[in-house]
Amino acid sequence: MHININNYKFGNINVFLVYKFNSSTHVEFKNYIYEKLEAYIDHNCIILGDFNTDFKNEGLRTMMVNNFALLNIRFCLPEDSISRHQSKSLIDHVWSNISPKSIDNFIVEPPISDHVSL
Repeated sequence: MHININNYKFGNINVFLVYKFNSSTHVEFKNYIYEKLEAYIDHNCIILGDFNTDFKNEGLRTMMVNNFALLNIRFCLPEDSISRHQSKSLIDHVWSNISPKSIDNFIVEPPISDHVSL
């Protein structure tokens, strides 16, 4: 899903909500993200959602950081965050090309999901 928000401070912000199926490979997902962001990468972007890729796994984290770095996009959550209590994993992500000092995010504890909210 793509939402365009007009913000008085940053102008237009393109927000992308994503979900990676467990059955899709990381390469397929990366290609999909690149394809969707291609037209927007020179604009303010926030990408968030269930990436089904545990950011606590060092190999996967390095791969994702390197892939997104090519688009000048950075991870925007504290690396000690968790998004699933049962597994202590961090599969829900927030990424952006907006200055990290300008983004304030936090974890919300919802009572109806096995994921915590970003």
